[in-house]
Amino acid sequence: MQKSLGALLLGCMIFLAIGIVSVVGASVREAQLQPGEAPTVKGLGKARTAMFGASALLLIVIYLGNAWWKVDATFRQVFSMRMWSNRSWVEIQRFCSSSFQLGPGAQSPNLCDDRNAPSRATMH
Repeated sequence: MQKSLGALLLGCMIFLAIGIVSVVGASVREAQLQPGEAPTVKGLGKARTAMFGASALLLIVIYLGNAWWKVDATFRQVFSMRMWSNRSWVEIQRFCSSSFQLGPGAQSPNLCDDRNAPSRATMH
């Protein structure tokens, strides 16, 4: 990922996280108030507690999302490498087993020799 895109996404994540925490605090602080009534000290304390809880929950979600992203990226990288190497080997086997003729006097590539085959441990 480009650094500029990563910085933009980080900024958006921080902006959204602050927004979520603010909404949680406001909803807890002002949920039981009548229109025009000022929040009480007890309501402010509940709001701070709710905002702290929302912040902790968001940090956990962000941490788990980052961990999932790393695992998924690693899996896709490994799977992609295996898929292409296995796909190439399947195409070579298909070429070797076909009745494809290169023409009179043409030398076929030495792809059908079993010494060039990948080991069976890499083919899953």
